[in-house]
Order: sequence, then C-alpha cells, then structure tokens
Amino acid sequence: MFKYPESFVAKCKEVYPDWEDLHYQLNLNSRAVGNILERGVGFSLDEEMIISLFRNKKETKILEAAKRAKLKRDLYREWTEVVDTIIEHNGHEV
Repeated sequence: MFKYPESFVAKCKEVYPDWEDLHYQLNLNSRAVGNILERGVGFSLDEEMIISLFRNKKETKILEAAKRAKLKRDLYREWTEVVDTIIEHNGHEV
C-alpha cells in the first residue's frame, strides 16, 4: 500500500499551510502530490522586483524569497525520494 510518512505530510502542510488541494491529496496518499509540489517550485521574484528591492535597500526580502524557493524545491526532491523508497519497498510501481 502506498502511504506517505507522517513526517513528510507534516512538512508539506507546514510549507504550504493554505494549499487545500495538496492537503486533500496528501490525505488520500495520492501520487498527484508530486504534480502539485512541482507546481510550487520556482523563484517568486521577477527581475524588476529584485532591482526595486535592491534600490530600496530591502535585500533581505530577496534572501527570504530565495530561501523559500529552495525549501519548496527541496520538498519536491524529498517527494521523489519518498516515492522511490515506497516503490522499492513494495517491489513495484504503485
């Protein structure tokens, strides 16, 4: 049976506290979680916003956004590892 570890589910809900579709799919132990997490990956500041933040001496906002983007990317990578481990343990694709 395909089941996400509780620690992974908790981490997803912590990173995305308001993403109801993600929470729903996690509760179902759905493989759709990967597609949802993949949509969340990315750096949320465009070039003009970065320039504006630097001009206004708000570099910490850029650092915060970069750390958040890394956290989301790491969570997606963790999803791939979790799925690989489950498949390996079950001996087949689920």
